[in-house]
Amino acid sequence: MALVFCTKCGHRISATAIRCPGCRAPGPAAVKSAAAAPTPVAASGQTPREPQGRSISAAAKRLSHSRASRFVSLVAVTVVLAGAAILLVRRAARERTASDHLGKGSTAKDTFAPWPMFLHDSLHTGLSQFSTADNGGVRKWKFDAAGASVCSPVVGVDGTIYVSLDNGKLCAVNQNGSLKWSFNTKWTPNSPAVGADGTIYVDSGNYLYAVDPNGSLKWKFFVAEVMRSPPTVGPDETIYFGSETGLWVVNPGGTLKWKFSTGDVNSPPTVGLDGTVYFVSGDSLYAVNPNRTLKWKFVAGTGTAGPPAVSADGTIYVGGSNLSAFDRNGHRKWYFPPGIASISSPAVGADGTIYFGSAPPWRCTGGTGSLTESGSPDNCLYALKPDGRPKWYFGISGVVSSPAIGADGTIFFGATNFGAKGHYLYAVNSDGRPKWKFLSGGWLSSPAIGGDGTIYFGTSEDEYEGRITSGLYALH
Repeated sequence: MALVFCTKCGHRISATAIRCPGCRAPGPAAVKSAAAAPTPVAASGQTPREPQGRSISAAAKRLSHSRASRFVSLVAVTVVLAGAAILLVRRAARERTASDHLGKGSTAKDTFAPWPMFLHDSLHTGLSQFSTADNGGVRKWKFDAAGASVCSPVVGVDGTIYVSLDNGKLCAVNQNGSLKWSFNTKWTPNSPAVGADGTIYVDSGNYLYAVDPNGSLKWKFFVAEVMRSPPTVGPDETIYFGSETGLWVVNPGGTLKWKFSTGDVNSPPTVGLDGTVYFVSGDSLYAVNPNRTLKWKFVAGTGTAGPPAVSADGTIYVGGSNLSAFDRNGHRKWYFPPGIASISSPAVGADGTIYFGSAPPWRCTGGTGSLTESGSPDNCLYALKPDGRPKWYFGISGVVSSPAIGADGTIFFGATNFGAKGHYLYAVNSDGRPKWKFLSGGWLSSPAIGGDGTIYFGTSEDEYEGRITSGLYALH
């Protein structure tokens, strides 16, 4: 018989004893029996006390689950951040590409459409974000306007070209030159403008029309007077236009926001980066705050022509009897020079160079060079530095349309060469050297630049030769 010692009193007892005969403490058999007994079940409403080993296991499971959840969340966040980083890299690459063309201090606004309004943007810089370096001035196609004069075209989000004809039609033209649709207005419409949602705005007679991209009427806004200027769409989609009594401002839904009464406003209003609205009425340049209060007014006295253009530093340029530069407070910084009539709206290049077409009494002898005083009726395209000093001129014989500037620096403008009996679209390098010219046969509108660098411009009937040559041209 196996003997063991009692753990309490040290008495030698049998290994099968239930109790110690000396101290009556539980013997080896009793301890073994208690260890084999099942765990008691807790009464109703009570929480059973788990053995220590099982409690540690549950805690480990909860810790493991928590770690797994955090890991999954971390992976999800990492994926989202990685996707966002890819988008940012792609966007930065696009911006670097544009920056390579535009340079520092560029006034070009990265618009939602290639050329959504007259002179490209609400600052009226005439500066595109797309390069025209590969444009060789070759005719791509012509949209026949059947004798109707074609206003300056605009280019929508999807590349559709919109033009107004003096027969009362607004036409949408596909990128291959075919007609997409036409919308009839009551009177001769001005050049259209395109909103961020694709809505086309055009004023004609007494109405401002909002047309859906499919050519159906969205709404129309009535004005009990004749509208004078093409509309300008601001950054918040507000529509601005001029009439014979002042400036009108209309909400995107077609309701009146406010009106500022002056007199005849026959050129598109310009919207500055701070929301200030600049426009010309009579012989004065107006600056109106977004709340309809007058900010300042400059009376030129000798004639002023719009629309104004605003540069990256906030300088306002406006033509007329001369080209004038104003600061944001309405103080004239400089004008170039006395007696030079700016017969086209100015455009502002990426480096701040100002381009405009002018009339006598200064003479451009042809080609590229410096200025010489003369009474010759010759006209020029001028390039001025931001401080008003002349940079170069390009001599031509005829009226110059408002310029358009590619992101690569090429300047495009229309001119009439009376001596050669022709109407040309000119392409000039940023240093004033001629690049190419295209004979159109009719008076030219201000050009527009497409997303692929295509140049679009409208022409009227060539009255000089009596030929019907009006239409919309596309050059590549």
